Amino acid sequence: MFHLDENPEVLENEESFIDMRPSRFSHLTKSRKSESDFNLSENSTLSHYSDMLSTEYDLADNENDFFEISVKGVLKTKKFQNLDAYPFIFETDYEVFDWACALISESPIGFSLVAEAEKQGWVFQLTTLENGEYYLDGKNKILEVNDHGLDVQALGTSVFFRSTIIYTISKALRDIWHERQWADIENNYNPESIVMLERARAADNDSIAIIIGWDLRSAGYHDTWRHILSEDESDMAQVLVNILERYPTALYNGMVHAHVFRQWYASMDRIDSLDHAILEHLDFLIFEEGRELGTKQSAAKDFENLSTLPDKTVYLKGLGNTVSRDPFFAGLGDPINQAHLFQIVYDNKVIEVDGVPFRDTSLANKIFPTD
Repeated sequence: MFHLDENPEVLENEESFIDMRPSRFSHLTKSRKSESDFNLSENSTLSHYSDMLSTEYDLADNENDFFEISVKGVLKTKKFQNLDAYPFIFETDYEVFDWACALISESPIGFSLVAEAEKQGWVFQLTTLENGEYYLDGKNKILEVNDHGLDVQALGTSVFFRSTIIYTISKALRDIWHERQWADIENNYNPESIVMLERARAADNDSIAIIIGWDLRSAGYHDTWRHILSEDESDMAQVLVNILERYPTALYNGMVHAHVFRQWYASMDRIDSLDHAILEHLDFLIFEEGRELGTKQSAAKDFENLSTLPDKTVYLKGLGNTVSRDPFFAGLGDPINQAHLFQIVYDNKVIEVDGVPFRDTSLANKIFPTD
């Protein structure tokens, strides 16, 4: 059994770590859309690549630039393409995703996540996003990846941007995995639990993407790992290296996953920024969409289930209670976010009838009976 309190020698200040409260997330890497400006249907004009082993890619049939995942296509690409050279001949969005999925599948967990995305019927699209690296449209199962305003030729010839694409899609694939169980989180859980579960989801997404980057490095593809070392999550990558130096088998029993996950919470920047984004999202749901959030309280088992890997390993097994209760993971130290959360909790319980706020629906109906 391993413990999250083992120090992997990355935190800058041991004493401050003990009393640390989550505070800020340095950059929002993803956002999820509840609605889309378009809908997919059985009669959609999207190109279908499920039979890529026998069908040539047709530019004329891909006017919307959607990429439909195919494990057969990934295997074909790995067989006939040099993955190091492929980016230099990019001509279409399809080729970008074809290469990215083939490269990510060099990681065992990456391959499983690609297969899961295909099973669920997700399609990918390059687009220029104002904020964040990607959007998930869970309703229509569309992943939009930020192209940063560059054409595919520029993406392919730039080590930085093509590494960004791999790192982003790795996070997004893990996020897609979570959509099966956590897509309806706002309807089921209370505001405090939503914030805590969203933290864990983001920490898991980043952790899995870093492990995929390490797998690619081990397979001989070093660019993504170098890119991760230059990102804000480099401290998490360093934890992975430190743990594997001491326990080489930690990659196979979930130990390294747990420690990398824990390190995500060591950055006050990471957490506060994510908290702010989630609270703004909840505000939007309550005031703009008129939705009522759920009442369920998160439990230790929820955090353990969230850490389930494709091979059924639960790397937080036995640690769910720590993640759900320890102030290091569950604390809310930023005063602005605290006030915002308290306001959301209050607004979620209050109903207004003729401009008068009530917290008891039956009392509201007695005073202002409806026909």
